[in-house]
Amino acid sequence: MSSNEIYDSWRVSGANNRWVYYMLDAGCRLVSRRTSHRVADSIMEWYSGRDPGLPAVVAGNLRKAFPALPPHQIEWLAMSTLRSYARGVADYLRARRDPPLMLPPGDGNHEALADPGGKVILCAHMGNWELGGVVLGKRIGPHWVLAFPERDEGLDRFRRRRRDRAGLVTVHPGEGLDTILHLRRLLEQGRSLIVLVDREVGRDRIEVTFRNRSTYFLKSPALLAEMADVPVIPVAVMAEGRGSYRPVVGRPCRLRGLGPQPCQFP
Repeated sequence: MSSNEIYDSWRVSGANNRWVYYMLDAGCRLVSRRTSHRVADSIMEWYSGRDPGLPAVVAGNLRKAFPALPPHQIEWLAMSTLRSYARGVADYLRARRDPPLMLPPGDGNHEALADPGGKVILCAHMGNWELGGVVLGKRIGPHWVLAFPERDEGLDRFRRRRRDRAGLVTVHPGEGLDTILHLRRLLEQGRSLIVLVDREVGRDRIEVTFRNRSTYFLKSPALLAEMADVPVIPVAVMAEGRGSYRPVVGRPCRLRGLGPQPCQFP
C-alpha cells in the first residue's frame, strides 16, 4: 500500500504540513510554556469550530471506549483530548531548548527497558509518542522507529531531523522484504525497535483486545518479535500537568504463534 493510499484511508488534517510546523516551531521559541499552551488551546478550539468533523471523530472513538459515559461527558473528553494533543505538539517543539519534566516511571516494569538484548516497543496514539521516543532513546540508547511517511515531504524531513538528533533512526514500512530482514537482524543484534501499532494497513493487521473490545493492530511488529525471539513491551509517555510527563511501561511478553497474548497497554 502506498503512502497516498494510507492517508486516503485515514482522516488527515490539512494543517499537518511543514509550514504550520515551521511557524509553530518559531513561535514556541519566543514565548513561555504557559503561553504556548494557551495559544495551542486557542488554535485547536478555532480549528475544531472550523472543522466540526474532527471532534466528532474523536468523540466517536471515545464513545466506543467509554460506552457508559453520557454524551456531554464524551464531548468534553473529545475537546480535552484535542487540547492535550495541541499542547503535546507545543512541548514537542519546545523540547530542544526547554525540555519537559520527566517524572519517574509509575510502574514496576520499566526495568525491562534497560535489559540487554533486542526488544519491540509498542506505542499507541496515547500520550506524547514523539517525546516518548526521545525518552526511550535516553533510557535504552539509540533505537529504530518504524514510522509511516508524512504526506508532506517537508514535514517528513522535519520529523526525521528531530529524531536523528535524539539518536533515533527512522524506517518507513512497505519498503520491501529487505526492510523486514534488516529489522530482524537489528533485533537479533540486540537493537530495539519502537512502533505505533494501533492502526492497520491493508493485510498487515491482527485482531486484538484493546480496552475490552476487539480491534485491529499492525501485525508486522508482532511477526518481527516472534521471528527474532525478542520480547514485546507496551509503553506510553503520558502527560501529567503542564509540561510534565510520566513513562508507563506494560508487562513484557514473548509471542508464540500470534495466538491470544497477555500483553496489555498501560
